[in-house]
Amino acid sequence: MDYYKILGNISRSCDCNSKELKDSYRKMALKWHPSKHNDDDFSNDKFSNIHEAYMVLSNPKLRAIYDQYGENGLKNGISTNSNGTFDGWIFNDDPYDLFINFFGTNNPFDEIYNNKNSQLLNTKISEIGLKKPPKMPAIEKYLYISLDEFYYGCIKKKKIIRKRLSMDGNKIINEHKIMTIEIKKGWYGGIKLTYPDIGDEGDGYRPGDIIFILKQREHLTFTRKNHINLLYKASITLKEALCGTILNIKTLDQQILPISLTKIVQSGSIQIISNKGMPIIDKDNEYGDLEIHFTVNYPESLTITQKDALNKIL
Repeated sequence: MDYYKILGNISRSCDCNSKELKDSYRKMALKWHPSKHNDDDFSNDKFSNIHEAYMVLSNPKLRAIYDQYGENGLKNGISTNSNGTFDGWIFNDDPYDLFINFFGTNNPFDEIYNNKNSQLLNTKISEIGLKKPPKMPAIEKYLYISLDEFYYGCIKKKKIIRKRLSMDGNKIINEHKIMTIEIKKGWYGGIKLTYPDIGDEGDGYRPGDIIFILKQREHLTFTRKNHINLLYKASITLKEALCGTILNIKTLDQQILPISLTKIVQSGSIQIISNKGMPIIDKDNEYGDLEIHFTVNYPESLTITQKDALNKIL
C-alpha cells in the first residue's frame, strides 16, 4: 500500500506530527467513513487503510522503515548489520478508536445530518472546512400495479441500474440491483416509495435515493373513485329497467354479487353497495363502497304494434 497516496497524496517531507498529516487524516477518514457508504465492505477497507496509513506516517520509527524498505519490510521485518533486527509490525487496531480521538464520536454524520450539538466535532469540522456533501439525484421509476394487486397487496420485484464507485474509487460503474417492494392492500396510484441512500454514488457525494412511483393499470370492470370506492357501469335494456332483472357482478375478491332490480331504474341513477369497495389502508376488514352507475339503453325503433301496446300500458 502507498500510505502517502491513501492519505490524499500528502508530501513525503511533512513532519510526523504536522498539521498537514492530521488534516489529511481527517479529510480522508470523513470521506470514507462507512456510515456514508451504507457500511459496505469497500468503505470499511478504505477506512481501515486510512487509519493504518496515519499510524505508520505519524510514527517516526515505523515511517523510516516504511520509507526505506516499503510495506514488505515494515510488516515482515528486516535485518541489517548496522541497525540490528526489526521483527515487523502488525496492524490490528480498531480504526474507530483513532477516529474518536480526532472527532469525539464514532459517527459524526448522525450529528451533522441531524443537527445535533457537538462542540468538539464542530471545531474539527470547521478546521478542515468540511461542508455537508451534496446528495446524488434520486433514481425515480414507475411501478405499475393492477387493481387486484392493490386490493390484496402483493410483493413486486423491480430491476434497477445504479451507479457505484469502483473498488479503487477512481471510476463509476453500473450495477444491476433487484429491488423487492411490498405493496400493501388499499394503496393507490401516486404513492411514492422512497428507499434512502441506496441509489447512485458519486465521488464527493452522498448516495442518492431510489424512488418508486406507483401507477395503477386500468381494470376491465371497475374504476377507482376517491381511493376507497369502486365504480361499476351497468348497461341495461329498457325492458330490464322497467320490469326488473338480476345483475351478477364478479367482485375483486372473486365472489358473484347478485343485484336484484325490482324497481324502475332511471338512466343515470346510482346504487350504493356498502363494504364492497377497496380495502381502507391500515384498517382491518374495512372497505369502501361499490357504486353501480346505470345506463338504460333505449331501442332504436318500435313497430306500430309495440307502440300501441305501450300506449295501452303506460
